[in-house]
Amino acid sequence: MTVALAVFCLFALALHFLSIGLAARRVRMRHRAMPVPADAPPVTVIRPVCGIEAFSRETLGSSFALDYPNYELLFCVARADDPVTAIVYRLIDAHPEIPARLFVGDDRVSLNPKLNNTVKGWDAAQNEWIIMADSNVLMPRDYVQRLLARWRHDTGVVCSVPIASRPVTCASCSRTCSQCAWRTPSMQRRRRAG
Repeated sequence: MTVALAVFCLFALALHFLSIGLAARRVRMRHRAMPVPADAPPVTVIRPVCGIEAFSRETLGSSFALDYPNYELLFCVARADDPVTAIVYRLIDAHPEIPARLFVGDDRVSLNPKLNNTVKGWDAAQNEWIIMADSNVLMPRDYVQRLLARWRHDTGVVCSVPIASRPVTCASCSRTCSQCAWRTPSMQRRRRAG
């Protein structure tokens, strides 16, 4: 029994190190910036915000530097007195060329605070393509193109787990956040009808 347990532990450890090696290789791979597709659909980017994080100005500011021709930015916050609102308003004022708005309100649609915070942006989205990205995500310039490139006609949601960079604490390194790109139901109905 002890030998079998030792063999299992060694196998699990080897598998663990193999997965770390594969992940490290993929992280180090530098991809060329993806070009904007010729038929680039308009996109809404929703960013729920709450409190000031270590790199809030930089991560939220990256939303305004996307190399995509047609997108709107919707920031969502639960409370008007949240300190992050000042950062968001400054960024919106500094980039009048990007359609951006901040929505304030605590909409209780579920037990999930992030969903409650995001729903007002979802309801206000003017485009059928919607991307939700956490406030601590530093978006590369071709962020939208990368998400759209993974879309297939039978896809419902595209999720992208970001790679931690410059973690401040062990907790921030292990924190998982995701961004998703959805196609709204009206787009799905139109595709089926066409």
